[in-house]
Amino acid sequence: SSGEGVGVGDTERAVMEAQLPPGIVRILQDTLARSREAERTATTAAAAATSKLSALTAETESLRRRVGQRLEPELAKARALLETAIERFERAERSEEDMRERTRGLRASNEAIIRNTEKMAVELEALRGAERRARDEERSAAAAAARARAE
Repeated sequence: SSGEGVGVGDTERAVMEAQLPPGIVRILQDTLARSREAERTATTAAAAATSKLSALTAETESLRRRVGQRLEPELAKARALLETAIERFERAERSEEDMRERTRGLRASNEAIIRNTEKMAVELEALRGAERRARDEERSAAAAAARARAE
């Protein structure tokens, strides 16, 4: 008896005890022999498949390690380059925003200067007008004084 499943000896004993006709006993014995042979073939095939699977798993793991060892430095370089590019982009973005902020400040400053210049132009024009009136009044007073002396 092989010890797998129902004991082979149990099956043979059951066939003998049943006192079946010799033709049926032969058919049963042939079927049992074919069944045992199929079981041995299946067991051998399963063992071979398991062995192949183990070898493939080991080979896959080995390949994974070798590819990882080859690619890791490249991935590290690519990662470093990407991080540098991101930092540069962020710096450029901040610089661009700083430039926009400065431009806004300069624009506001220029607008204030223009407003002050316009006020000064108005004040200058008012001063010129006052100066003209003062000269005119001075001329009028000088003329009146000259007339008064002449009289």
